[in-house]
Amino acid sequence: MKKIALLVLAGAGLLAFAGTAQAKEIVGLKICGASGCNASTDREQLKGWMLGGSSDPEQSTSVPAEPFYTAELSFGDPEGNVIHQETAYWLPGSNVMRFRGQTQDPWWKLDPSGISMFQQISAGIDAFTPELSGVKVKGKSVSDPTSYLRLFGEFPYRTFPKGKLHLITIALTASKPNPWVSGTLRLRYEASRRLLIRPDGYVRLPAALGKLVMQRASLTASATSGSGGGSTALYAGLGVGGAAALGALAVARRKRMS
Repeated sequence: MKKIALLVLAGAGLLAFAGTAQAKEIVGLKICGASGCNASTDREQLKGWMLGGSSDPEQSTSVPAEPFYTAELSFGDPEGNVIHQETAYWLPGSNVMRFRGQTQDPWWKLDPSGISMFQQISAGIDAFTPELSGVKVKGKSVSDPTSYLRLFGEFPYRTFPKGKLHLITIALTASKPNPWVSGTLRLRYEASRRLLIRPDGYVRLPAALGKLVMQRASLTASATSGSGGGSTALYAGLGVGGAAALGALAVARRKRMS
């Protein structure tokens, strides 16, 4: 397996496999969406996992909410025996992926061969639409929970400010896990500085968006026209339970939480 496989194994806590990584490869891939699953053990088809050969994949630190698939990858030996399995999320609109346990790590950009492989195996399957079953701001429920996925959009990264902060809690709950929230995730927000503390670091919200958060109002793009944070069509759709695909994402400098 190439360099990307070493990253996968390390990220999954499988350092014991690193010494023999060259003897392992992807021997199976199962992709699931809202309408079912497809699987492949075709070695020629699975060569798309090489992801650009020996070079490290391009990374993206923040990816706005969009439709997604789950991908179960089976790692095995040259004889095809499965040694280990890992489940990842694949976002077809942005063509990035990340393993479930890597919530604080960047997403990996798929190269053309990887994109082709995922598209072929997922053909005919509808993607999952991310949803939130509940959101509370300062302990009180908001009117449009799913629209709060917009808080995972692309906003300017900031360093942690000096001085006393007056942080409130934004608790997001997903009854069905998605790439951004599994169970309940608590974000912290400082209204006066519009500073949002997320798993990937510290970002500054646009004024209009920050105001709606404090009002516990819907965060659909139509309510905050021009305030940024990702695809207008997607967030408008998420606000009413629909879905749309996103384009390519810009990579911001990542500032991890301490």
